[in-house]
Formats: sequence, structure tokens, C-alpha cells
Amino acid sequence: MPRNKKKTHSTNIHDILFDDNNVHGRIFDLVITCVILFSVFILVLESIESLGTTYATLFFIIEAIITLIFTIEYLMRLKIAKNSKEYAFSFYGIIDFLSLIPFYLMIFFSGAQAFAVIRILRLFRLMRIFKMAEALSEAEHLVHAIKNSIPKIGIFIITICFISLIFASILTIIEANTPGFSSIPEALYYTILIITTMGFGEVLPQTLLGQSLTAFLILLGYGVIAVPTGIITVELISKNKKSKIKLCGDCEKTNSEENNYCYNCGARL
Repeated sequence: MPRNKKKTHSTNIHDILFDDNNVHGRIFDLVITCVILFSVFILVLESIESLGTTYATLFFIIEAIITLIFTIEYLMRLKIAKNSKEYAFSFYGIIDFLSLIPFYLMIFFSGAQAFAVIRILRLFRLMRIFKMAEALSEAEHLVHAIKNSIPKIGIFIITICFISLIFASILTIIEANTPGFSSIPEALYYTILIITTMGFGEVLPQTLLGQSLTAFLILLGYGVIAVPTGIITVELISKNKKSKIKLCGDCEKTNSEENNYCYNCGARL
């Protein structure tokens, strides 16, 4: 009898950790969400040099408590999971593990403070809590559209690289006496900044012809942004049309999704 009672207790813990439909599980997820957001907030405050130095001890204590909570949860998940190895090497299992490493590295290695930023990975845990992975799976057709667009976009990028190199070479000649245009690589850096509409303003052409070429590159840059978007959009529309077409099993003619019978042979679709 006591053995059955222990098994029931273990099942309840499993439901809390792994069952999103369990009431206690939802409460646990809410608590973990608050802890994750608080830990990220502390990480942001730590990055501010004045606060990080003044409240270093306080931040360390808070992070120690948060890491302890996540460590206990991680070990419990490993112990209670139906397949511990599968959980440990799953996407969320790896995220859980990586988010624990920075604090323990800081304890044993004095120069490991730089790894503290890895704690930001805890935000990925919100995907599990809010079931964002299920929503992302619905965008599978977008992923396929992007994959189908890669060859076209690749050719387009290569073309833009050639154009950038040509204009960089021209600017090197025109702006020979202007700082930042003394070599083709330097001019290429400027050309890429302009053609991608970034334009940090670090280097500016001084001649009228150089400024005219820059104006042309700016206009060309808007096309650079529009073309890949258009390619992906076309693939999305094409895939959407294909999904609305029914193929007749008898004559293999394509029919509209609204048709229940083939327009060619009359067979039921």
C-alpha cells in the first residue's frame, strides 16, 4: 500500500513538470516564467557598469538563488522524465543545461564572467511554456518557400556583389584623394553600406561624380531590399495555389479545391 502511494506522488510531480493541462503545472509554469523574466532583468542590470560594480554582491546572491531553482528543476526533470537521455539531448533539455553553466563557471573560474550572457538563453524556455513551438510549426510552408527561394536569392546576391565591386573600383578612381577610398576593399565597405541602405556616414565622397554614384546606389538599395521579399512572396503564393488544387486520381488532371468531381472525366475527387 505505501508503495502505491509513493508512485502516485511521483506521478503528480511528473504532471506538474511535463503536463501543461494540469492545474498545478500551469501554476508552476507561471512561477518559472516570473523567475525567468526576473533573471533576464537582473542580467540587463548587471550589464550596466555602474550598477554591476555597486551591487555585484547582491546580483551574485540573486543569481545563486535563481540558478539553484533551475538546477533543482533540471535534475527533477532528468529523474522523472520517461526517457532521461531523450530529455537531456532535446532542444529544451540543452537550453536548460546551458542556462545553468555560466554561474557554475563563475564559481570555479575567475575569468568566466563573460559567459554570464549565456543566461539569456532562458528566454527560449518561454517557448515551451507558451507552446510557441506549436505555433512555429504552422509556419512550415514559409520555411519551404524560403528554401525554394534560396537559389534565386543566391544568384541575386552574387549579382549585387559584382555590382558593388564594380562601383567600388570606380569610386576608388574618382575619390582617390578622399580618405576611405584609397583601396578597393575600403571603397567596397562604403558601397555595401550604401547599397544595403545602412549608411553609417563614416566616409563620404567629396566629388560631384562620387556623390552622384552614391545617390544611384541609394536608389538601387531599395531594389535590393524589395527583390528577395518579392521572390519569397511569389513562392508563398505559388505554394498556396498548389495547396488549393485537387489532383484527379483517374485522369490526373488538376481541379479547383471547390470541385467535388473532376471536370475532365467526372470522377469523384
